[in-house]
Amino acid sequence: MRLVIIADDARVVIDATAYDGLDMSQLDPSIHAVQWNGTYGEVEYKSVFADGAITKPQNQIITSIDSYQWAVTAWNEARAAEIPASID
Repeated sequence: MRLVIIADDARVVIDATAYDGLDMSQLDPSIHAVQWNGTYGEVEYKSVFADGAITKPQNQIITSIDSYQWAVTAWNEARAAEIPASID
């Protein structure tokens, strides 16, 4: 699974299907984006303005997506709301 979380857009993308406006309240406010490529990923942090300078913290490599499972759940809920239930 390829997962992308973009904080400012409240967007979660799984395997090229995106949903916007999802709840990002569980995402650390210092995070700009999370990218997961199936077995590893990166957390990208927002630039910080302090003492008259802009700095960008180094990306953090992650080896588990467990901390971001809430985003997968939100994406699944958005997808389920978009696809009508099948009629039996």
